[in-house]
Amino acid sequence: VDQGKKLVVTVCPKNLINQFNQLKFEQVVLQCQCSVQFFSQILSLPDLNQIQSDVDQGKKLVVTVCPKNLINQFDELPFQSVDLKCTVSSQFLSQIFSLPNLKSLNNESPQDSILTIAQSTSYFVENLAQLPFQTVNLQQNISAYFLSSLFFLPNLKTFNAMNQQRKPLILKCLPANAIQGLQNFEFSDVVLKTHMDFKLMDALLKHKIDNIPHFQQVSYVFGQQMLQMSEEQLQKTKRIVFYKADPKMLRQIPFKCLTGQITVEIYETKLTHEDQRYLMQFDLNVIRHIEKLDQGKLLKPELFQRSADGKKLTLLTSNLDEFSQNEWFKQGFDKVTEFDLRTSINQEVVEELKKNTQGMVSIDFKREQKEFMTQLSNFGFNVTLNGAKYKKRTTWHNSDIEMVVCKGYEPDFFNKKAISQVKKFVFDNADIDKFANSNLAKLCNAELDPINGSMLSHGMLTKLRAARFEVKKVDNVTFDENSKAEQFEGVLKSLEFKEVTIKNHPAKSYTAPSLLKLMINKTLHVVNQKHKPHDRDRKLIMNHLITLKVNNTQHAPMTMAYCAEKQELTLYKGYSVKHILDEQFFLELKKLRFAASFDQFLKDNPQVFQKQVVVQAFGFSFTEQEKNSIENLNCVDGGIDFVVPQFTMVDFSEDIDLIKAEVINEIKPVMQNLKYDFQKELALLSLEINTAEAIRQNVVIDPETKIDVPPAELAVQEAVQEEDDQMWARFVYFREKCVEVANRLTEAAYQAEVFV
Repeated sequence: VDQGKKLVVTVCPKNLINQFNQLKFEQVVLQCQCSVQFFSQILSLPDLNQIQSDVDQGKKLVVTVCPKNLINQFDELPFQSVDLKCTVSSQFLSQIFSLPNLKSLNNESPQDSILTIAQSTSYFVENLAQLPFQTVNLQQNISAYFLSSLFFLPNLKTFNAMNQQRKPLILKCLPANAIQGLQNFEFSDVVLKTHMDFKLMDALLKHKIDNIPHFQQVSYVFGQQMLQMSEEQLQKTKRIVFYKADPKMLRQIPFKCLTGQITVEIYETKLTHEDQRYLMQFDLNVIRHIEKLDQGKLLKPELFQRSADGKKLTLLTSNLDEFSQNEWFKQGFDKVTEFDLRTSINQEVVEELKKNTQGMVSIDFKREQKEFMTQLSNFGFNVTLNGAKYKKRTTWHNSDIEMVVCKGYEPDFFNKKAISQVKKFVFDNADIDKFANSNLAKLCNAELDPINGSMLSHGMLTKLRAARFEVKKVDNVTFDENSKAEQFEGVLKSLEFKEVTIKNHPAKSYTAPSLLKLMINKTLHVVNQKHKPHDRDRKLIMNHLITLKVNNTQHAPMTMAYCAEKQELTLYKGYSVKHILDEQFFLELKKLRFAASFDQFLKDNPQVFQKQVVVQAFGFSFTEQEKNSIENLNCVDGGIDFVVPQFTMVDFSEDIDLIKAEVINEIKPVMQNLKYDFQKELALLSLEINTAEAIRQNVVIDPETKIDVPPAELAVQEAVQEEDDQMWARFVYFREKCVEVANRLTEAAYQAEVFV
């Protein structure tokens, strides 16, 4: 029986209804919420043309049978998700897209290749990648979000668009193909949720877009339209793609505001030299591509090159005006730690470099510019020439907190902004007085370390310590007439030192036992033109194992010499070890060399050595009694040694042996009956001559110092006294010859600048 054309549903059936699709209802009124399966059955009614729902029907629609007719009021249904489990007509598919809340469309069946849309949702519809549509016919204006979802159609090639209003282009994915018909749209701007490709940019070249698209630190500039990029967008950009654009657009980008480095990739754009030169003033990596897919060529810098982290800057011009107005220069130039100067610089560049705020800064010159290199070195920069330390440098940073000050410096580094970071100043043979007379307030609590002959006066030491500088060691500490003798000991106890210079003080002020004890194994330089130390005082000083210099000349002969490396002590004429018996180095000796009598050593009453010591004599043998004493002191006799001890850097042993051989050969024929042991005398003579001459620190002979040749101890028999006297006179002749040759050796060493 015919049931009429209208079906009013007040209760939703629980089960599927067989033969429901044989009913003739054209209109269905839903007064209750229906299940997904029953609503799907409603759509199977063959004559259905209207669905009116008075109740919310949920969010999901499952289509198992495609309706044959247009369904009125379908676009009023609230479905957000639609599952297509059958092939649907283009007509019904268009109605599905008209659902106002549609957000997802899941397809499980083959569909047509053409989609016609008369009305659409305003939302982005997900899962369209499952649909095979190649052509989309748009009969009405669609929303920007729905248009964005259509780009997910994998086979989309054509848009037939009508009545489209100006809207933003929102891209969540790139179209798989080049799409015809995009020119029929009017886009106000491009909103990127993905990166662009050349196909899409080609499709949009003629569109009048109001913005420069940007996504994930990449901005896309294309087409001939002149657009202004905002500083805010540029600050978020690390890469610019410049494609088929007007070169004038480069000047619309506010590169001046950049503080960091970005990359500009240029494709299919004709640039002139002037265009490229314009880009050179900014911190850019400009890559020019001849074709779309080539790797491109990085343009070489013409003005400067800056590392990605901004720590290194290569200057190719001294004209800073070409780029000094840019923000990277204003904020980054003073933070560079490595400058590579590949051009001659001027005073303007030097003054700009001096504004640097970093601690350790290196500046490498490719050609020597003495004036500017000296200025910058004095200012506290590490100046190099072709990568090597500049030989005439006056300062050098070992680190941010340690700086070496060299000879000939000027204390301009006090004006350096980062000088307060330095906590240690190493003075390498440099004048500390210049430093101490500068503005020390900037550098309080720093440590001073003078090395390689750097001198520090007592007055300056007091001044530096008063300014809270820490001075622990110094090569040479100087006391002048303004220093009190009672201050010497306290100052020396507070320092590690190598040399003490005492000016214009009497000998009693520097020969106190407690003071000499502090200078053991050091150098004492006495400067006093009026009152030189007497021989007794000199011997007392040297017997404390102190190297004595008087008025810039080293005193000779010395009474003892110590080699710390070999732990060897050599004793000469006039020695006494009583002042050093308790010193640790003496107790740990490995070898004792005697070039003078052994008696004095025993008179000084040394302790028995804990470890065995080798004892060696020069040119003479120990007596039986002496050998026993040696053994009782836990020493062992090392025999006779005729070789000069190697305590100097100048080795005269070969020359001495040659002289000895010549003298012996000449004397032997006429002195066959000589009972005197001339070999012993010659050995002692050679030792004293070369010791006196070779140990002079500057290889300068002191005219007041004479070589003290010991008198011969002749064992002459009475019967041949006269004959022996004549032979001795001839021996003295050859001895003087030895002195002459030794002097020539000394002069040769001086001429060769061999310093002992």
